[in-house]
Amino acid sequence: MKNTQSKYVKWLIGLIYIVLLAVGVPWYWSSDDKTIWFGFPAWAMVAIIVSFILSCLTAWLLQRSWSEIPEESDNR
Repeated sequence: MKNTQSKYVKWLIGLIYIVLLAVGVPWYWSSDDKTIWFGFPAWAMVAIIVSFILSCLTAWLLQRSWSEIPEESDNR
């Protein structure tokens, strides 16, 4: 069961990365769009926010996986 859940979680994390990257890259923004958020173009703010979210997600995943205690093995 744990192995199946682990595979599901890995696929979910990969899917989240792909979706966030697709949202963060401004290829779908119209060149005519002049929307301004906090003094920046909207596409730039979206890219900054998504970049921050991806950075936090990556840091959390690395912290979580490295904080696990490795299993001892007797391979002598």
